Amino acid sequence: MTESKPKPAAVLSIVMLASLSAFSDTILHHTPPFVPTGMAPLGDDRLLLWRDDGQVQIRDSNGEWSAVLHLPMQKVMQIEPEGSGFLALGAPVTPFGTSLIVALDPAGRETERWSVAGVWDIKVTPHGRRAVTRTGLLPLLPQAAVGVEEPFPAWGGDQPEEPRFPPELLYWQGGMIFCHRADLSLQHFAHARCERPGPAGWIYEDGESTLTPVACGPWLLVNEGKRQEQLVVLEMATGKVLARRNYPGRPHIACAGGEELAVGDRNLELVQLPSLKSRWHFPIAKDRVIELIALEHYLAYRGENSPDLLLVPRPAPENQ
Repeated sequence: MTESKPKPAAVLSIVMLASLSAFSDTILHHTPPFVPTGMAPLGDDRLLLWRDDGQVQIRDSNGEWSAVLHLPMQKVMQIEPEGSGFLALGAPVTPFGTSLIVALDPAGRETERWSVAGVWDIKVTPHGRRAVTRTGLLPLLPQAAVGVEEPFPAWGGDQPEEPRFPPELLYWQGGMIFCHRADLSLQHFAHARCERPGPAGWIYEDGESTLTPVACGPWLLVNEGKRQEQLVVLEMATGKVLARRNYPGRPHIACAGGEELAVGDRNLELVQLPSLKSRWHFPIAKDRVIELIALEHYLAYRGENSPDLLLVPRPAPENQ
């Protein structure tokens, strides 16, 4: 199956088409055979669409789409890219049972699997594969083995009690950042916060944000505001705020490599880091981005008004 160019009546409004240059002729349009739960970049313009019932479709670097593949699990909770392949986390059969974690190659073939209890998340870290529990990280070792838990550092600052959920782990060359989304429940209310532990550490609280921060090179991107409409750039080494920018709605973001960030709202945009200064934008008419990833040569997004996937070519870097 190959991608096709968009049909104006189905994808883009006449107003938008009239405003676009010949550049729009290279937009790629794909109608998935299922409504995706999510998508993930696999490197070299490859990407994966997945649904929580285990259906998967993979785009190769030539733009060819695979037939629908079925992962060896009934309920998929998460997909985590790993090199040119990926890890999949499956929900336990019973509420307190073990979760299934499967490693798959670029073609979606299983290479390894683990059964682990109490898993909230999976990560591909600089130190290897890890399963995230409420209290720490479990190394996922060859031949279905699981290593000794690596506990999270003590919760810093004046927070009266440990958080109810495990942190989101973000990596950079200087170490690890731990971030927690806001807990808005009446009984356990707590502000969102990110923390770098250790002697040179810092703590940053960012209000009622319920979105996962994004690591991009040496910078950390967080959403703030009542509608999560403000984008904030932090320096990972120091926790210092370097830039803020407001958007009309809640922007979706994706690290785009180098010193660029992809932003999706009513437009697609590439902004410079850490300034958040716009260097390119692309209108998407009356649609709104609901999911966005940055590939090597494309920005891939899904909008709220259509199940289709669109791949918009990225402009050449400014230094070319």
